Amino acid sequence: MAKAICIIGESGAGKTTSLRNLDPKETYYIDADKKGSAWRGFRQQYNAANKNYIATDDPNKVLALMKGISEKSSLKYIVVDTLNGIMIGEEMRRSKEKNFDKWLDLASYIYSILDVVCDLRDDLTIIYTAHSETERTEDGYMWTRMKTTGKKLNKLVPESK
Repeated sequence: MAKAICIIGESGAGKTTSLRNLDPKETYYIDADKKGSAWRGFRQQYNAANKNYIATDDPNKVLALMKGISEKSSLKYIVVDTLNGIMIGEEMRRSKEKNFDKWLDLASYIYSILDVVCDLRDDLTIIYTAHSETERTEDGYMWTRMKTTGKKLNKLVPESK
C-alpha cells in the first residue's frame, strides 16, 4: 500500500508551490488544472519530454496513469494537482446530462482515485492537492473540508479516505 498525502487549502495558498522541492526524476506530475505551476523552472523540470508530466482531468486516465506508474520503480512520488480539477472537468463534460447518474459516477471516480493508493506499491507516495471550503453553522461551529462538486461527494467525506 502506498502512502497518501492530501494538501488542502484556499486558492493561491501555496499548495502547488509547496511541491517545488520534490526531485523531478522521482516524481510524476498529473496536472488536472492544466495550468502548470508558478515556480521558476517548472516547465523545464516537468514536461512530456522528461516523461514526468501530463495535463489531464480525465478521471479514467488519471487512475490508469497511477496504476501504470506504480510499476515504474524509479518513481517515488505521484502528484495529482488538483482533485477539484478532475471533478470540475468531469462535471462540465457531462453538463448536458440531467439525471443523477453523473453525480454517482463522479463520486465513484474520485473515490477510486483516492482508494487506488491501497493497490499501489509500498514505496510510492501519492500527493493530492485540493481546494478547501469553510462552513459555519448557525450556532457558530466552523469546519474546513475539501471543496467538492455535489452532495454525494460531501457524504463520502473524501478527505478522510
